[in-house]
Amino acid sequence: MAVHLHSETNDHSARPRVGVLGATLGTGNLGVDALGKSMVQGLVSAVPDVEIVYQSWDLRLPVKIPCEGTIVDCEPIAIRRKNSLRHRDGLPQIRRMAKLRSWLSTRSMPQLPTISQSLKQLLDCDAILDISAGDSFANIYGDDVFWYQTQLKLLCLELGLPLILMPQTYGPFYDESSQQIAADILSRATMVCSREEQGLTEVAELCGDRPPQRSVRVPDVAFLLEPEEMELPARFQEAVQANRPCIAINVSGLLYFARRSFGLCDEYKAFCRQLVQWALSIPDSFVLLLPHVVAPTFFPGARHPQRAIVDTTDTAACAAVVAELSSPQAERVEMLKDSKDPATAKFAMKHCEYFIGARMHAFIGASSQCVPGSLLAYSKKAEGLANLLGIGDTVVDLRSDTTAECLAKIDAQYHRRQSTREHLEARVPIAKAELHRFFSDEVAPIVLGTGNGDPVQVNHSNKNIPESEQSKVLS
Repeated sequence: MAVHLHSETNDHSARPRVGVLGATLGTGNLGVDALGKSMVQGLVSAVPDVEIVYQSWDLRLPVKIPCEGTIVDCEPIAIRRKNSLRHRDGLPQIRRMAKLRSWLSTRSMPQLPTISQSLKQLLDCDAILDISAGDSFANIYGDDVFWYQTQLKLLCLELGLPLILMPQTYGPFYDESSQQIAADILSRATMVCSREEQGLTEVAELCGDRPPQRSVRVPDVAFLLEPEEMELPARFQEAVQANRPCIAINVSGLLYFARRSFGLCDEYKAFCRQLVQWALSIPDSFVLLLPHVVAPTFFPGARHPQRAIVDTTDTAACAAVVAELSSPQAERVEMLKDSKDPATAKFAMKHCEYFIGARMHAFIGASSQCVPGSLLAYSKKAEGLANLLGIGDTVVDLRSDTTAECLAKIDAQYHRRQSTREHLEARVPIAKAELHRFFSDEVAPIVLGTGNGDPVQVNHSNKNIPESEQSKVLS
């Protein structure tokens, strides 16, 4: 069993200290930003005096998270994919140093000085919250991503840190080796949280006779993210003020410029063209193209900012769609260009009558404000989210339906949007309440060292919900 090797300066009488991993800001993926900001907001609400160590790419600037009318300054920690001899923050190097410290401690020998700042920061933590960018604890994004996600979690476990795997999607794990590694991590984690009901079953089957210490189903934390006001595009604002039906469409660059197969039934580019034509066929409609993955910003003043691969962002995909429109059509279409924050993108969504998109956290941004929509599925996570909200009939599966079938479903869903809105108005407050209870009843005791750690499986989305409301939890 791993031993928690606190650094020489760790003081348990000090404020509780938590590491937040797997939601690095500034990568351009607003969904990942939404997860990170929401985790901080939920954690601060449950443990007001908490200190937060936040995974970052730039150590010279603090990570600032808006929270309840103030700003939470988080201490940045860098844990890079490769060895960094200069900064000693490469993940393989940190793991080697951690293993050496552990080996020395078992032989009553003086421990090595903590020459890695990143290792020292981890050792000072009371718990780790790891969210794996929502769905990256899997093989779906390639071997490099899977390697990094698993090695980071193994490092925390080797240090004996209580590891909370925050609400996320687990898998798919395509081969026996990755399944074994994932099962080992899940079995040893302090708590495994799934945002899908089926996720708990899949985790239990994967772990076999070594189940997780604690399994909890919880809504996606991004439901907690509050919108932040931004200046809306002029033509879109005029359309909103004129009460025109405004339809937001998220064109996914991941699918539009796909470099790997997602098993879609028809070509996504052609589908997007016809989707915009459908939206424009709605009388007096206005279309807002809403990117949710934009060019990476990282941090101002970074010495070596990574180059933005702009040809694969949602922004580039939206621009490609606009370029194919005729001039009269283009006058009824606007792209949200200035939003590089999920909270401001969420503010724009609030003004729309309907939302359509494949980016799950863009859909959450809309549905969490009770804006009805159609969720375009390219993986299993879409169905899990929709079922949690009791709106499984809003999922349009690009993998099984042709373009014509998809558009027919979207049209039907659009015309029953009012009933969907009314359902969301009843269901979304329950999801948010469950998240607050999750942070206060599940996360806070582990952070504060008061949890009992007994193995248990909890369907947290039903816990403490009045019987009269439970029918709204699942469809």
